[in-house]
Amino acid sequence: MWESIAGLILRNRVLILILISVVTIFMGFHGRNVKETYKFGGILPEDDSTYIEYSKFLETFGEDGNVLVIGTQGEEIFQLENFAAWYQMGEDIKALDGIDSVFSIAHLFDLTKNEELQQFSLEKLLDAPPGSQEEVDALRQRINDLPFYEGLLYNDSTHAVLMMVFVNAERFNSESRGDVMDRLFSISEVYSAQHMELRYSGLPHIRTYTAAQVKTELGKFVALAAIVTAIILYLFFHSFRVVVFCLLVVSIGVVWSLGTIELMDYRLSSLSGLIPPLIIVIGIPNCVFLLNKYHREFETHGNRIKALVRVIAKIGNATFLTNVTTALGFATFIFTESDLLRQFGVVASLNIIGIFLLSLFIIPIVFSYLPEPKTRHLKHLQRRWLDTVVSILVHWVRKRRVAVYIVTGIVL
Repeated sequence: MWESIAGLILRNRVLILILISVVTIFMGFHGRNVKETYKFGGILPEDDSTYIEYSKFLETFGEDGNVLVIGTQGEEIFQLENFAAWYQMGEDIKALDGIDSVFSIAHLFDLTKNEELQQFSLEKLLDAPPGSQEEVDALRQRINDLPFYEGLLYNDSTHAVLMMVFVNAERFNSESRGDVMDRLFSISEVYSAQHMELRYSGLPHIRTYTAAQVKTELGKFVALAAIVTAIILYLFFHSFRVVVFCLLVVSIGVVWSLGTIELMDYRLSSLSGLIPPLIIVIGIPNCVFLLNKYHREFETHGNRIKALVRVIAKIGNATFLTNVTTALGFATFIFTESDLLRQFGVVASLNIIGIFLLSLFIIPIVFSYLPEPKTRHLKHLQRRWLDTVVSILVHWVRKRRVAVYIVTGIVL
């Protein structure tokens, strides 16, 4: 069967390369739009007892992850210029679409008694930026007369103050969040540069930072994995074209994996972000097996096409079994009740099969067009130390089986 597959691949080289190019362009078009997830969790299934209790808590008390905290420290906050800018920064942030409200020492309320209506009313302490230092000092005294806010918005002993920014939780957990956080930070950074240094905390800030890190570090991990594998491949084969085309195979696999995530309407999370490096780690051994067999066959009889046919026939079956078993291992996540793990299992298993097909098609087809390997490209087949290591392993397996079992049992 594999001889027939080899003939089919080599007879239809141009058609297969065109199909791979079309699919890669299609996947790349969708993969460039892959979106990050801004919502934590997703590991527990919805019928898990802990998740049910958490859902009930949210229904009763609401979500606590919608507050961004901006903090600064220093008694100079009560200087006219700094305080007026603090007030204006809060007003500018509050005007952003997606921000529900702002709460700080410049946006406080006092509880007043309404004699006419015989009820309490909330009265804003400040309706506009203060115009003089005396006004700021008077406002500071009023704040000190409201001990409710001590330890909540300011600390009189450390001179630390906070601004609490309440974001729209539903919007911030979705892709419609847009660039609200970027615009918010651009406003606050102006204050930080011109007045007092600011610090940030709160889940909206952490989620935005984490989502950005996942996307940024994905590129770093893929680049580092490619560099390391390129170095190893060159040291092993002493051929730049081997390095280039092996990296081409796994690069196409990475593009396909990102396209799969987007086509299935999944999001890039800290877990799914592992898939592109995983494709590189699995795809490179496929290429090494195929090329090593190709060089071994070519060294034996010197016929390039015959060597490539035997590569597909003999190594294709072995790599097929190893890749399918690996894909099935990741596919077990599909049967869990966790959305995050299920998505990871689907994308990983599909793309492991995809990288197998890419390596099986591209490596033999490309090397059927390239010149025959030179003597220096075949030197890796004559490494004595490697032959010695393999001979020792074979000896242990055949002649020292009892000792292997005993040592394995002790280590276990």
